[in-house]
Amino acid sequence: MKINTVVRVIAAVLAVIWMVRIFSYSSASGEASMQTSRSVCFDIVSSFNDLMHLGWDEDRIQGMSRSIEKIVRKSAHMGEFAVLGILVGTACDAWRYVGGLPETSAERTGFRSFLRKSLRGVIAFLICVIYACSDELHQTFVDGRSGEVKDVVIDVSGALIAIILMALILRVVTRHFGHKESV
Repeated sequence: MKINTVVRVIAAVLAVIWMVRIFSYSSASGEASMQTSRSVCFDIVSSFNDLMHLGWDEDRIQGMSRSIEKIVRKSAHMGEFAVLGILVGTACDAWRYVGGLPETSAERTGFRSFLRKSLRGVIAFLICVIYACSDELHQTFVDGRSGEVKDVVIDVSGALIAIILMALILRVVTRHFGHKESV
């Protein structure tokens, strides 16, 4: 079995495990989810207070925690789906054509070449979009939770950013360390 196939299978298994993890977080009641967020935000602000020796009291830490709560929650959404985007992108072999240099000048340009090289990334992104939609739909059945279109947008933004960044990083790395054109 080729190493590329092994990597793809492992990434697919990890993507499914990651989807189960996202599902389990989405299954928590609204109250439980809010408590988790508040705890995480309190820990962040408290650690920052300790690190910077600010000497804030408990009320100040609580207030600062509440002020960053929405940002932390939405960043967590983006981060979860960024990881999913990388795993699904790897499982779809989306990086196959990113860094490789084309064989002929005809392959270097053209819309068909662009589509061929981009299709696997588009498929990976669409899988993330479908999963984000299904995750928000799932939340409509959970006590104290709701499904929101803006959360789908935040989720798929995380996936898209990760897929694009991964492709760019791999392109730079492969071009720098990989194939060298003959002079």
